Amino acid sequence: MKKQSTNTEERLAAGIPVWAEQLDVSPGFLRLEVSRGRLHVTRLGRRVLVTKREIERYLNEGQSDA
Repeated sequence: MKKQSTNTEERLAAGIPVWAEQLDVSPGFLRLEVSRGRLHVTRLGRRVLVTKREIERYLNEGQSDA
């Protein structure tokens, strides 16, 4: 079985652990941001996904708060 790539360049959405690795933060931090309403997720069955567009929005919003 082929191991899934964690490269988010070609994905439309990925799970919290994948984004956490890409952003060099803990998955717990991203889950906290979800619970605070700062980061929005999409649920697909039992999977919790974050779209690439949402990550970009979240990061841009953080820059404007600085």
